[in-house]
Amino acid sequence: MLNDLNVVLDWQQRGISARVLGLKPAQNPLLEARPSGEGQRLKEWQEKCEAWLFGWNIEDACRS
Repeated sequence: MLNDLNVVLDWQQRGISARVLGLKPAQNPLLEARPSGEGQRLKEWQEKCEAWLFGWNIEDACRS
């Protein structure tokens, strides 16, 4: 689990910005950099992906 709330908030903001720019959820830049295997790195990557998508969804809901 990410211990740094600032990292989560940063990735949420990146998702918001991506939605503002018209990007789609599948264009999450983290999807291109999925770590192999399992463990802490994979969990942190997944949390960042979820934060990005959450930010994207927040902005999308505001625009609906």
